[in-house]
Amino acid sequence: MDWRRILGSAVAVIIMATGTSWLAAQERQAQAPGRDWAEAIAAKLNLTEQQKEQFRTMHKDFEAKADPLRQEIWSLHHQERTQMSQVLNEKQRAELPTILQNARAKEFQEIATQLGLSDAQRQKIQKIQQEYGQKFHDLADQQGANAEKFRALRHEAMQAVLPELTEDQRARFPMMVGEEIRKWGNPEFRQTFWKNVGEQLGLTAEQKQQIEKIHTDFAQKLEKPLTQLKDLHQQHHAAIENVLTADQKTKLEELRKGFERK
Repeated sequence: MDWRRILGSAVAVIIMATGTSWLAAQERQAQAPGRDWAEAIAAKLNLTEQQKEQFRTMHKDFEAKADPLRQEIWSLHHQERTQMSQVLNEKQRAELPTILQNARAKEFQEIATQLGLSDAQRQKIQKIQQEYGQKFHDLADQQGANAEKFRALRHEAMQAVLPELTEDQRARFPMMVGEEIRKWGNPEFRQTFWKNVGEQLGLTAEQKQQIEKIHTDFAQKLEKPLTQLKDLHQQHHAAIENVLTADQKTKLEELRKGFERK
């Protein structure tokens, strides 16, 4: 079993499926079964047709700028994990899948609890995450994979996940996605995660030094695209709020606070 296909699949499907923008689904001409989370947000905020059209235009511009950055970040993470695997010996490679499967299960349960998923929902979405987690890694392995391919797969995964959520869960979904991206985009979080994995694997002092160097090298490579993507999100969110009324801004803030209390 290739351990690179295991780590992060719980988060990868959700993050790559949405691209963190709560208006992504409105771009599709064909609707997924049920009301998606963009429509749920629009309904809760009571958006006018003019506002929805403004959001679609803003989102189209945002996606065009953000997709290349997402692909670059995803590819760098993939390269980082690949280099780390080369540091391990045969015994450690054999042990790693179980360690990462446990980490994946824990991560998914945290996400499921935040969203309030039922047992039936958890089973269905876990199956989806396993399928698309591997697809994202397979795509990252391909030579010449571009942002459009990642975007198409992200939308496909979104269409698979969103129908399994209730209207309230779809409304809270973007807040959760944003938090997961901030967490996994934090070099200190990733370093702490891999340090814990390394302790379970019994890394030697030399292996720890090698992996530390890999983390440092990729943290430098990731700094620019992560900062650019963060700035894009801030600009996008500010643009969205600029077209909301005072009452709609209040409702949006209540949604955010509701998620934080979960």
